[in-house]
Order: sequence, then C-alpha cells, then structure tokens
Amino acid sequence: MIDREGKKNGKFVWQTILLLVSVAVFRLLYVDVYEMLIAATHFSLVEAALSFFSNYWALFLSVVLDIAILSILYRYIPYGVMPFRRVALYFTGIIVNSLVGTLVIHSRLLFAEPITKVSGFMLLGTYITVVLFNVIVLLFADLLVYFKRTKKEVLIQSGKKHKVQYQYQQLKSQLNPHFLFNSLNVLDYLVQNDEKQRASDYIKKLAGVYRYLLNMGEYKIVRIADEMNFVRLYVDLIKERFIDGLEVTVDVPNEYMDKYIIPCGIQTLVENATKHNIVNAKSPLCIRIYVDEKEGKIAVENNLQLRVNAQSTGVGLNNINKQYQDIVGKEIDVLPSETTFLVKLPLIQAVKNTANVGAFEENAVSL
Repeated sequence: MIDREGKKNGKFVWQTILLLVSVAVFRLLYVDVYEMLIAATHFSLVEAALSFFSNYWALFLSVVLDIAILSILYRYIPYGVMPFRRVALYFTGIIVNSLVGTLVIHSRLLFAEPITKVSGFMLLGTYITVVLFNVIVLLFADLLVYFKRTKKEVLIQSGKKHKVQYQYQQLKSQLNPHFLFNSLNVLDYLVQNDEKQRASDYIKKLAGVYRYLLNMGEYKIVRIADEMNFVRLYVDLIKERFIDGLEVTVDVPNEYMDKYIIPCGIQTLVENATKHNIVNAKSPLCIRIYVDEKEGKIAVENNLQLRVNAQSTGVGLNNINKQYQDIVGKEIDVLPSETTFLVKLPLIQAVKNTANVGAFEENAVSL
C-alpha cells in the first residue's frame, strides 16, 4: 500500500513539473519571443495568422498531420499508459508539423532568396503562429476524442452493470425456492405413489430446466427453438402440479425457430400467469404462445382470473423490457383487457451466422 501511494505521489510530482515546464515554454514563446519579434521586425501575429490561413496547402497539411498524430497517440499510447512518452510524442509531433507548415508557407522565401535577419524573424514568427494553431487544434481534438471515449466507456460500464443486475435478478427468479420446493413436493408425491417412470422423467426434466438456466446466463439472446424446448420442459414440470388446471397451447411455425429472443422471456410470462391467476380444474388457466406474423412478435396470452391476494411488482416485465431496450432499442407490448392478459415480445434476427450467440449480441436487430 505504501509503495503504491509513493508511486502515485511521485507520478503527481512529475506531472506537476511537466505542467510547469510547459507553461514556462509557452510563456517564453508567446510573450518574450513575441515581444522581441515586434521590436525587431514589427511582426504581427494577426498578419502571420492570415498568411497561414490563406495558404490552403499549409492549412490542409497541418490538419491532416494533427489527425495523424492524434490517431497514433490513441492507437499506441492511450491515456494512462506511459504519460511522459505520450507528452514527448505530442510536442514532437507539433514541432514537426509546424515546421512543415512553415516551410510550405515560405517555400519561395527559403529557396529563392538568401535568409536575412528580417526574413529569419519572419520565419520564426510564422513558425510560432503555426505552433499555436496546432496546439489549439490538437488540444481541442484530443479533448473531444477523450470525452467521447470516456462517455463510451461509461456507457459500456453502465451496460455491464445493468447486465449484472439483470442476471442477479434473473438468477434469483430462476432459482426461486418456491419453484424448487414445489418441484420437490411433486417428486416426493410421485415417489410415495411408486410412480418410478414418472419420477424419473420428472427428474430429467427438472435437471434440463436448471441446466438451461445455468448455461444461458452468459448470453443476451437465444434461439427460439432452444427457448421453446426449455419452455416445454418448464410447462411439463408445473403441469405435474396443476394437472388439469393448466392448458398451454404453442403455435410457433418452424420458420421462426431460427429467430432469436431474450432468454427466459417466454418462461417468465408463463410463470407470471400461473403466479397471479387461479389455476384449477374448475377454472383452467389457458395460456397460448403464438407468433404475430404481422408485427413480427411472439405473443403470450392468457385468460384473466386473478387471485384475490395477487400482488404484482412488475419486476419480471420490467426486466424483459429493459433487455429489449438494451439489445434492439424496442419495448415489449403489454396489452391487458378485462378478460385476457397479452404480452408481445419482438422477435430478434441476428445478422451474423455463427453458433456462438453471445459473440454477435451487439449486432442483433429487431425484425
């Protein structure tokens, strides 16, 4: 800890010294030398600036070289890496760039006439003017790029934070103890009644559900075919509990199976429907999963028969909506009515043909 603090303090001291040296050099060039030029040649900074800006070749070359300097710095020596080398290359680039600009402006003076004291001061004055221009351009461009990159980094970090928060909430909901306890109760019932085959099938389906939940956590999107297989396993498990009280109809054509959707989106909607509605043989809960081909969305609709004590926090729907906003910039449709509750999720089409869904999640677009 002490060594780290010492290095940090030493770095601050050197940065302060470097800043003071830069200020001293700037004062020397633009106060002392400028006054000397005025006294010797009646040099005018305005006239030198006009001479520079009226020479399009010099102006063009200076801007191009400034961009090249900035590109090299950001590519090979980004902020926070070798600061002294970065500053040295920064000023070296300005010196060389300004020299090129000055040579372009006074090419005739250099090659057509012998250099006199007056013309020498004129060259020096022009050089200082071009240096000032390049310093301003580079500082402005550098700050602009820096703030853009910083903003991008903040957005990336914010996105990672949202993803972690979402995955945490998702994990809590997926590994819901109530679902696990209910599953174990069903399994216990099957074992007690000596229904070995049903118990074995139930265990395999339960293992398949949790395997999917654990494996898909790293991805933002999954194939609808994989999601539907998972939903079928999940529905089979909860139907062992509700028996005739739950009816689930799936109408998703095969041509949509290679499209994409956020993981657990459909399962969350099915779970919400069973959580907030009455589910029994006298009043079956009917859930329909289908594709709205006109809107390019997959829909989950159920009849509305709310429990008396049903309370919804909206966390599940908010999480799904947030994921769609992050991935494709669209929101889900929540369409309740007096008799039904309908949610539509945009289908996602991946623009890269690869088996690794997570590798092209940023290139996903809504249909």
